[in-house]
Amino acid sequence: TMGCAESWRRTRTNKSPKTRSQCPSVTSRVTTQMKRIETLSELELLVNGMNLATSLGYHRDFKPEYRDLTIVVDSQTSGFIVNIGNKPSCQALQLAARVLQTLPATDKIGFNEYIKLEADKYIICKDAMAAHGIDVEILKKADPWATVMTKLWEWIQGLYDRWKPETVTLIGYSSSHFDSRFIIKGATEAKLDIPPYLQFADAYHILQQWVPEKFPDRMKRKLATVFTEFVGYEVNPKLLHEAWPDTLVLTAILLAANAIARVDSRSPLVALLKASHLNPGVQSLLKK
Repeated sequence: TMGCAESWRRTRTNKSPKTRSQCPSVTSRVTTQMKRIETLSELELLVNGMNLATSLGYHRDFKPEYRDLTIVVDSQTSGFIVNIGNKPSCQALQLAARVLQTLPATDKIGFNEYIKLEADKYIICKDAMAAHGIDVEILKKADPWATVMTKLWEWIQGLYDRWKPETVTLIGYSSSHFDSRFIIKGATEAKLDIPPYLQFADAYHILQQWVPEKFPDRMKRKLATVFTEFVGYEVNPKLLHEAWPDTLVLTAILLAANAIARVDSRSPLVALLKASHLNPGVQSLLKK
């Protein structure tokens, strides 16, 4: 795992870089090592190794040009309907988040919480419940949505207080800011203010602009398919459709995209995150 990431790093920093055709491809390397990620621990090892080799380290004392702290997020929900206010809405059932940048081992870089199922209060869609297959018994014992959102906000605020970034961006993967909508809905349910430093981005649109040769503007692709194209591994389908593994998969995709793009200053990514946050749909939710 670390070897793949180290290969990407050397490709970016070599004074006389080889062309991509001369370098061993990620796909060819991983074929001889591991054809498919089978377990959650293997997926975590892959992402941690990529983190160690990436240039996306966040060190406040160095005062880098890259001043955004990026947090990858994923949510599993009771359906696809999300409305702010008193209109009927589905609810989040699991929220997971992971810091994209490399932080010291003392920092808590991950967040993963199940949410109490409240069928008397929210819309519950059978198809959505079947898709993620989260055990209802687990959800019965979980904290309410508002409580989990308060925990998430406290975790984000702790990172902000420690690292003092200019912005903190929550980035999910869909073509419609799906995760952003449910997080904003959850904040309103918990009566939490959206911090002025917080942004919401959608990796689907970011990847189209950041690495267009790998992610052309075309029909939406499943997260696992994008993972294989960017990282070179297949992933056991049984791992997916829970928020924490999906968060790790998207983290790996974004780390690979950074390596492919060879972005040394990261300022283009910062601009893309800002543009995604200014999506009219997100802005309309934030005003409600």
